[in-house]
Amino acid sequence: MGRVIPVIEKDQSLVPAFVFSRVIWNVKKGTGWMSGRKFAGYKDDNKRRDVRLAVKGVKFVVGNQEFPVADMSVAGFRLGHAIGKMRPGQKFTVSHVITEDDGRVPLGAPGEVVRTDYAETSLGCRFGKLTGGQFRIIEAIAMRRPLSTLGTPAKRKGFFGLFGG
Repeated sequence: MGRVIPVIEKDQSLVPAFVFSRVIWNVKKGTGWMSGRKFAGYKDDNKRRDVRLAVKGVKFVVGNQEFPVADMSVAGFRLGHAIGKMRPGQKFTVSHVITEDDGRVPLGAPGEVVRTDYAETSLGCRFGKLTGGQFRIIEAIAMRRPLSTLGTPAKRKGFFGLFGG
């Protein structure tokens, strides 16, 4: 996933006083460890808390359009072929999930576009507040478990969870 990165910026000496003063200076600025400057080994700022797993054969239905899901976690996902359809900051609803094993399943989960990935022609998105049933469905898909493992009552609870149950 990643490697341990020293707190020293590129081309800086390893003098302990410099490290300490740099950390204190950043804390005084209210930025914590990240000063907005790139540290050695960082390609970009990655703020994910959950590991995203590649998923195949999963599509989300947003606004009556089907988008392939490239990867996802219980907190977020990447929609393929969605550039130009939505913009960062835009909120939407994932009305259904389509999987190869279970077909079309109602979901109704809120989502928000976080960033555009032009290299992958996809949108990085995160889920909004989920009901218990929605979370269980998303967790099963993210962990590559068929929705049939949830059982009929759980699937029904997920559907009725859309209405706050």
